[in-house]
Amino acid sequence: MILLLFFLLGLLIGFLRGGRLIGLIRMNIRWIGLVIVSFAAERAIAWLPAAAFGALPLLLAALQLARFLPLLLFAALNVRNWRIGLAGAGVAANFIVIALNAWQMPISAEAARIPEIAGIVAQIEAGGMPEYMLMGGSGIKLAFLADIIPFKILPFIPFTYISAGDILLGLGVLLTVQQGMAEFIRGKHERGRGEGRPAEPLPDEYAPPPDAPALPGEPVWGKLSDTKPVRKQESIFMPPPEWKQESAFAPPPEKEPEPTLAPPVDMKKETAPVPPPDKRPEPKRDLAMLKTAPAAQYEPDAEPGYSPRRIPVKLSPRLETIARMAERSSSVADVGCDHGKLAAWLALAGVPDVIAMDVSAKSLSKTKRLVAELDIRQSVQTRVSDGLKKLRYGEAETIVMAGMGGPTICGILEEGREKALAAEKLLLQPMNAVGTVRKWLVDNGFRISDERLAEEEGRIYQILAAVPGDDPYPPMSLFDLEVGRLLMECRHPLLGKLLNNKIETIGTILSEIADNATPKAQARREELIALRQRCQEVLEWLAG
Repeated sequence: MILLLFFLLGLLIGFLRGGRLIGLIRMNIRWIGLVIVSFAAERAIAWLPAAAFGALPLLLAALQLARFLPLLLFAALNVRNWRIGLAGAGVAANFIVIALNAWQMPISAEAARIPEIAGIVAQIEAGGMPEYMLMGGSGIKLAFLADIIPFKILPFIPFTYISAGDILLGLGVLLTVQQGMAEFIRGKHERGRGEGRPAEPLPDEYAPPPDAPALPGEPVWGKLSDTKPVRKQESIFMPPPEWKQESAFAPPPEKEPEPTLAPPVDMKKETAPVPPPDKRPEPKRDLAMLKTAPAAQYEPDAEPGYSPRRIPVKLSPRLETIARMAERSSSVADVGCDHGKLAAWLALAGVPDVIAMDVSAKSLSKTKRLVAELDIRQSVQTRVSDGLKKLRYGEAETIVMAGMGGPTICGILEEGREKALAAEKLLLQPMNAVGTVRKWLVDNGFRISDERLAEEEGRIYQILAAVPGDDPYPPMSLFDLEVGRLLMECRHPLLGKLLNNKIETIGTILSEIADNATPKAQARREELIALRQRCQEVLEWLAG
């Protein structure tokens, strides 16, 4: 009864915070079945006749173990959530006092003087409730953890006695429920992002002109399509990530893996949204309008207050682009920092709190030496960490992951989803499988708020900035996963090179499967040909 009260109170607080019940499902709690096992053991104790416990002296001990051990294991498996850990501490307190007192929970002797619970006391004394015992004498061990706290807060709730462990358990359940409802849904976050707070506007350089026509194959700006996004397709340049089969974080390989092909996609479901019949423009007229549309001016560093700095750390074009996107943060966590140049640059640029983390202690030693040489130890912390494991919840305003494969980034985010949602912004630069990363973000309550390209040694790198919240324009096709809408809206100067690279990669894959006559290979060829055609259409639009 008491636990149910705390649960209902948690639901009430969750609703008041703007949460939804679906948030409880999105919490990614492990082994919830253990709670069911514990509940079944508790019901067995209540339903079995008292004679059964008299005939089988060890039955009570076995059922109490079956009741508490699954709960303790459940709390240990989910200890990353400190609220569940608090509930686990309450379970442990109750288990200890029960185990030390013949597998029975002692109840305050004052209960015998309370008329409201006289019937319960009579059942205990008669052996009808074998899991309890009435306190008396000095033989009770750890009496301060027993049911000695009187509890009655509302008129319709019967008077009872509870333990300190019950309070910890109830508070843990309450906090877990209300936080899960408010935090683990799209557009809702424990810091207040959601319907009650306007969404973060796009940067000015990415805002389309008011009279700009729609992009090829896309819905009109400012109007949501009725077509539901298809979220089964991963990147065509990397097979779907097996997040649970690989390490959550691993140093980038010396040699980048060759592009491979993902499973086939039903192109009928993967096509771009179609406007209503009465507003659907003719394809030729649409392309003609796009060719005459003025290109947006691309000045990513021309924001108000920007001033170039002379910083004695030289970054590659790729890292410098990331640094410019992160330098206005109050705290940055660089996951997989390697040599630490990005962390040092940010500290010298004025970021007061930078956390440089890497799974390799040897790589992190380079960062420590650089931080010592530049005398920025007051601004840069270094930690050996597997992914986000050593990052505290809400500690970093911006989390950076650069130079890793797309599936590796998704694995880190999946394992540390709570910490990722607690950040104001994620800056992600996958070395491959950018579509896989984009899909994970959209499917897990993030929206792409900014996107940049950087050219380095002839290669084009895509850099995504993501914030918690609903994406008003989620990826509707394979092209949307591989090439961001923001890049097209601002006509990024490197977009043409990116598209040419993708067309070249598609051609390589088509040549590799040319001799394969299976239906699966045929479906892949159709998918790739459609994607290549879309890339060529956008290239023509850019040249117009």
